[in-house]
Amino acid sequence: MSESESEADNSGDDEDRPIFPYDKLYYSAQDKKDIMAMPEIQREETLSERAQQVDRHNQDLALRRLLASRSREEARAAKKAKRKAGSAGLDDNQRKSSRQKTTLGGRKVGETSGAIEAYKRQREQKGKRDELRRRDPTKSRRSHSMGSDVSDEDADAESDLELDDRVGRSVSIPKDDPPAELREIRRAQVGRNNFAKVCFYPGFENAMIGCYARLSIGPHPDSGQNEYRLGLITGISQGKPYALEGENGRSFVTDQYVKLAHGKAVRDFPFVTFSNSPLTEAEYRRYVQTLAVEDCKLATKGKVESKVADINRLLNHTFTREELNEKLRRQGAFDPKKNVLNRLELERNLEFAKVNGNMEEAEKIEAELQKMVNPTLSWGTSLVKKEVDKGPSEAERVHQINLRNQKLNIENGRRAQLEERKAAKKAAEAVARGEAAPNPFMRVRTVAKTHHDLSGAAKSAAADAASVDNQQNTLDAAKSNGNPAQKGTAASRVTPKKPKNGFMISYRNTDDENIAALDMDIDIEI
Repeated sequence: MSESESEADNSGDDEDRPIFPYDKLYYSAQDKKDIMAMPEIQREETLSERAQQVDRHNQDLALRRLLASRSREEARAAKKAKRKAGSAGLDDNQRKSSRQKTTLGGRKVGETSGAIEAYKRQREQKGKRDELRRRDPTKSRRSHSMGSDVSDEDADAESDLELDDRVGRSVSIPKDDPPAELREIRRAQVGRNNFAKVCFYPGFENAMIGCYARLSIGPHPDSGQNEYRLGLITGISQGKPYALEGENGRSFVTDQYVKLAHGKAVRDFPFVTFSNSPLTEAEYRRYVQTLAVEDCKLATKGKVESKVADINRLLNHTFTREELNEKLRRQGAFDPKKNVLNRLELERNLEFAKVNGNMEEAEKIEAELQKMVNPTLSWGTSLVKKEVDKGPSEAERVHQINLRNQKLNIENGRRAQLEERKAAKKAAEAVARGEAAPNPFMRVRTVAKTHHDLSGAAKSAAADAASVDNQQNTLDAAKSNGNPAQKGTAASRVTPKKPKNGFMISYRNTDDENIAALDMDIDIEI
């Protein structure tokens, strides 16, 4: 290999390397960290520019590989032609002239390359689109799905036809719009709350077609956790009515269903079966694998961006008076509060039927009233929220805990007393047998006892009674002789008490009793 060829190979290897080696759009982890720290607008502009650079690099790389493969094929074809010419006896001059008529890659002198021309046209069209996108970003997003896709397909078709004419087989050139990734799919994902918000908006069906939804298929048999599948919304249909909770927490009834496609399988599902949570990486990989197995194409980034623009346009829609009236009418079509007049009329008809004795008509009217008040809805939904038993309140729960603790304390105390009695009984039996010394600090039960002499108590009681009689006689005699008792004497200070239960108890006189016992010798004549 010559030095020029080695240099060409080295340059080719350098060109084949990705522009941004880290995570497709970054030079390194630090570069990614710096870009993520930028303001949102600046960050999006930077990432968009880098994505365009990556796309151009991939296109150049694919075109170089295509030209290299074609040049190798033409070189092999030229070698075969040379061998055939040599076997036919052609001279060197003829072979030399034939070599002079071809250029590098087997192309004739003066002949233009169809692949290069197609590549030039594609670059020019992409430059025009980039210029329009920089001038009016919103217009470029809106027209991307209409004009850019058509122009890309036309350019690719022309280049494919030219290459087919020259090579004799179809060669696929990578398109400018790559398949959508997880980040783009998440932006175009619609959840249950989103459906409830915009299901009565004008243009709802057209905006939803092409978006994605995360469907709940029930719990996993082993783990018990809910499983989800990603699907493409292909349309909106009508079916049995069901209840759906709105933004304000109130439930309303709708009969709209989503036509969801997972691969080639398409089924209708109500809004209540979709999840509000974002799509996961595992679910996205499973969806891509399903599309590859069933030979289906994943939406491109441009199409997903156009659907995101449609969703934003739907959310920012300005209602006219007619559109608002239609929206309110559809929201209240199944609301029982809006059918007050019909209900009153049915109640009057029911009363009239009962008065006339038409029981069959009365039963029909009652059934209609029941359907109007509480309509039968599918998918296990209802307009009336089921009351969930929240259990006891915090105060009740604390009260129950206190009662339980009190019972435990009483039971533990009773057990401790029984154990203490058993231990005391065993200790007393051991002391009685002489196996252990008595414990002087042990708690024992004491009983109060009164010791007295019954015979001595009777004698003292009789003597006390005699002394009391003598004192009474002495006082009477003193009064009769005109000598009252003086203050401070023992007779005036002590009041004898009658014996009680065989005892003589004496108490000191109170001040009132002492004053009452005094005689002032004051006579009042009236």
